[in-house]
Amino acid sequence: MKKITEELRKRKPKIAFLLLTEAVLIGVILYYLFFGNRPDHAVKFFITMFLVMIPLGLELMFSVVSRTPLFCFAVVYACGHTAGSCFGLYLSTGWWDKMLHCVQGMLFTILVYYLLQRLYRAAGAKRVLNLVLAVSLAVLIAVLWEVVEFSADKILSYDMQKDTYVSEINSFLLADQSGEVVSIKKIDSVVVNGQELPGYVDVGLNDTMWDLIMSFGGAFLFAAYGLLDRDRHPLICLNEAEAG
Repeated sequence: MKKITEELRKRKPKIAFLLLTEAVLIGVILYYLFFGNRPDHAVKFFITMFLVMIPLGLELMFSVVSRTPLFCFAVVYACGHTAGSCFGLYLSTGWWDKMLHCVQGMLFTILVYYLLQRLYRAAGAKRVLNLVLAVSLAVLIAVLWEVVEFSADKILSYDMQKDTYVSEINSFLLADQSGEVVSIKKIDSVVVNGQELPGYVDVGLNDTMWDLIMSFGGAFLFAAYGLLDRDRHPLICLNEAEAG
């Protein structure tokens, strides 16, 4: 307990930012409980109060120190999904979901890479290998999340893999006996059970693939930084002195 207290003292700016974030979340919870009439949103923000503590928990668990800007960025990211869901940002801001996936890939790659560097630096492991492993694990996590979304859509009738209208399709299902893929272009209306829609409904493939691409893109961005920086300015360090 004494060691944890000492570690927390070393992180006063981070603790201050975390407490400020928690205070804002409490304010939003109270609003939804007493004025917004949305107890379900209040529950989501209550859960978020624990999610924002994950960056600090990881630092204490692995005895590492992240740079303060990265720490604050990770705390804000932890609020991203709840904010997108409760404030309607997923619908009103087309790039919100893709931005979160990009940041997800980047943050996971950063965490795994520096943990690998710490574990295997003494053994002389190659930086490139650690970056490849970190990117691979970040992409694996992104794939597993898409499996969660697919399962929720199928089992619970959610729409986490967001559907969208598309104006053209290439279909093997509609192919004739020759097996040639049929292309249907400039689709401007489709009738489903008597309801006319402004296009063909893609039920989640585009959303899933773009989510995976953005996750890989975020992971790749940090991998490029890691190759160029060569650990001269590490984002996660072993002690407060290294983190500056």
